[in-house]
Amino acid sequence: MNNRIFLFVFTAILFIHQGYAQDKKINQYLPSEEVLNDYRLTDDPEIYKGDDLYDLLNGGADVFLEYGFVQAIVAEYKNTSGQKLQVEIYEMVDSHASYGIYSLQDIVDNKPDNLGDEGQIVKSNAFFIKGKYVVRLSGTFPEGEEEFVLKQISENISSKIKVTGGKPLIIQLLPVQNAAFPEIIFFRGNIAFRNIYYFHLENIFKFDDGVAGIYPGYTIIILHYPGKLKSVQQFGIAKSTLSKDNRFSSFYSKKGLFQMVDDRTGDKISCHNYENYIIIFIYEGSRNINPLLKEIVFNIELLK
Repeated sequence: MNNRIFLFVFTAILFIHQGYAQDKKINQYLPSEEVLNDYRLTDDPEIYKGDDLYDLLNGGADVFLEYGFVQAIVAEYKNTSGQKLQVEIYEMVDSHASYGIYSLQDIVDNKPDNLGDEGQIVKSNAFFIKGKYVVRLSGTFPEGEEEFVLKQISENISSKIKVTGGKPLIIQLLPVQNAAFPEIIFFRGNIAFRNIYYFHLENIFKFDDGVAGIYPGYTIIILHYPGKLKSVQQFGIAKSTLSKDNRFSSFYSKKGLFQMVDDRTGDKISCHNYENYIIIFIYEGSRNINPLLKEIVFNIELLK
């Protein structure tokens, strides 16, 4: 091999390896001393990898692992007044996973703050995402200074994470109603999916990923599959399974469509199969969903 080519390849491999190794050092993203003011570490930060997350999150680890969890670091601080600060940084497999976790959180309100890619400060908590990282801050702070302290520390952490993220393309399939987007949840598995709407204990839809748009009076769920054949197969399995479930009544089906009523909630459910997607409408009363379906189909064609 030409020496110059060999040197280039070796240098590229070394660069990639060093970049990867550096990224694994999650402690580099902890806040700098100059923004912590009087807060100091109470102990060495703890790192959690893989299933170790169950030791940190009681009841919440499953959904992180479902999205794709890599590792987390937790650091606890205290100031001379005894006030505490906890910093949690979660590394996910990619920025779509971090966005999914963010979309599930109850901490968000209608007032977005300029933190990371997306984030908010609510009372004594800050929560934001940057690239593939999810960051949570909580604690007790000098009265009236909560937002200032949390924003200062959040901006410092965010500045250390150089790569930004983007929203999953599937979100663009949701219809825009009244010039406003709904509450959006991006999910990658049945645990998060069941938190949106419970159809069945088993994962009868077996999708790759999905998005839910929660609008006033109705919800739209779009499930994505690797190909049309897979979506048709899972659509048939879901239709067959739910048609035998006593929880649902008024079952109606034809090619590419089945409809039913959830007797537990009174919700009407309309499921449609189009290309490599399953589209589900959940609503109360009488609603013409055809314009919504047409808009989603139009958006699918645009993304091809």
